[in-house]
Amino acid sequence: MVIASIFGLLLALGHSCMAQEPPPANSGQSDQTTARVPPQMSPYAQEREAVLAPALEAMKKRDYDGALDMLHTALEKYPNDGRVLLLAANAARLSKHYDEALLDYQKANSQPHTNWTAEFGLIETYAALGRWDDFDVERQKVRAAKQANDPTLAKVGGYLIDTFSISDKQVSVMEFPALAGRFHTRYRFFIAGPQPADQKNGGWTPFVDLESDDIDQVEFAKKHPEDAAAGKRSFSLDGYSRPNTHATLKFYPDSEPTYREVRADVIANLSGTLKPMSTTTHK
Repeated sequence: MVIASIFGLLLALGHSCMAQEPPPANSGQSDQTTARVPPQMSPYAQEREAVLAPALEAMKKRDYDGALDMLHTALEKYPNDGRVLLLAANAARLSKHYDEALLDYQKANSQPHTNWTAEFGLIETYAALGRWDDFDVERQKVRAAKQANDPTLAKVGGYLIDTFSISDKQVSVMEFPALAGRFHTRYRFFIAGPQPADQKNGGWTPFVDLESDDIDQVEFAKKHPEDAAAGKRSFSLDGYSRPNTHATLKFYPDSEPTYREVRADVIANLSGTLKPMSTTTHK
């Protein structure tokens, strides 16, 4: 399953796992689109969209290298257009031309009307490059803006930050800059790949969450009263591999773990080296 499929699931999933209420998951961007075109286009925009049409068609077919070649031509005509820069950056990232993607995202970030789309693209690109310090810097910008109630982030519940593969599984990771849902989810790792026969017809997509259940904060407050008073929380890693099944994979009792630590633990779980501490199935 490709990332685009995951985004459809983000908006349409009705996960009714016994105790897990999925947080809102309005994505920052997909692999094919960027800033939306207003319904009433100016002559300039109409001309630009005609130039972009072949590249957009190539992206729909996942021909990202071909789309990038066409977008290079478009950039010659529209070198400072935010929409063209975002499309070019997306095509470069998806065709694994990461250095080019960074340059285009950074330039798009300086243009009006791109909102946070370029920022989200930078985050994904830094993750792909393993530039984790830069990755953290960009994510912190989003968190700070969300905490400050930036109106341009009002409709963004969660956004894609990372994708990677483990054996025959593809993992797409959403971050929620403000903890979301009943169990206060920070990250959700969607796991696409071969599933047992009894799950194939159910439309279930397994996932692993870093969450911060309120019930665990009682012990955290006793152990770390000053941190609790400052709004800090303990976390746990929880797996939802089947409908109505919950597995506790790991506790982080003293603080919120870094994304890199959580990512490594999810990889260990998918590789079979991190076993569940407990598993509960509800009928």
